[in-house]
Amino acid sequence: MTNEISEGKIRPVIKIMNKLTCFILILLIALKAFVCPDLARGQYQYNSPEKKEKSMFVDKQVRAFGMDRFYDNLDASTKSFIVGDLVEFIIKVENNGLTELNNIVVTDYLPKNLEIVLSDGTYNSTDRTIVWKKDVMIVNEKKEYYFRAKIINDNINSGVYTNVVKGSASTVEDQDTSSYVLGKGNSVIPKTGASNLMIGTIFSLTSVGGALLLRKKIRGY
Repeated sequence: MTNEISEGKIRPVIKIMNKLTCFILILLIALKAFVCPDLARGQYQYNSPEKKEKSMFVDKQVRAFGMDRFYDNLDASTKSFIVGDLVEFIIKVENNGLTELNNIVVTDYLPKNLEIVLSDGTYNSTDRTIVWKKDVMIVNEKKEYYFRAKIINDNINSGVYTNVVKGSASTVEDQDTSSYVLGKGNSVIPKTGASNLMIGTIFSLTSVGGALLLRKKIRGY
């Protein structure tokens, strides 16, 4: 009897608490939707920086001739160049803006201890520049330029040298650099050229072949 009376008193209280809880939850959801609608819809996310209307990106890398990859910079622990060595550069240009670029000009400024050997650009020996031009680059278009040069003896001290490249288009521009280390010494090219080396090799092979044939005749096997 006592238990039934207690339960009869508790049930209305529980109902009121449940209603109150529901009311509070609804109120919180409403406030959340009013203050921050993106959070309420679960659509809040990190917004990356907006792209510029016109923008370009220039990246330059360097390697010694024969290396299997390019580097942003070459320190002495990777390669120390000496007079006569060949060095290669690659320049990457990208239109990373929202609209196309026009009248693109890429200019590389050669240090005094570099002599151009191979390039797909226009070389100016007076101001020691290599220039590439392109009329249009559409959005996200990428272009690569390449050149090879030789370390020359121009009374330059050993140390770190930097090659600069600049890109421009309409009202935007960007630039990048690649550094390399010049040590002391010279790359010695053997006096025996490729033709002499080939003749010597043929002569050696002929001599060995003749000796084998002579031994076969003498020994009978």
